[in-house]
Amino acid sequence: MYEVYITHKGDLVDELLELAKTIPDSEKGTCYLLLAQSYKNKHDDEKQREYEQLAKQYL
Repeated sequence: MYEVYITHKGDLVDELLELAKTIPDSEKGTCYLLLAQSYKNKHDDEKQREYEQLAKQYL
């Protein structure tokens, strides 16, 4: 979370996508929010909105 929200890094996308495949549904909302913020940090608004919508399904 620190790297995504505080230092505004976007290079963890691949790791978060892999993580989302294996974690329980109860944790996917948080993972998708981290992905949305990571894409925002990379200035990819389309992907940001996509993962924000996915996060809403799990929160």
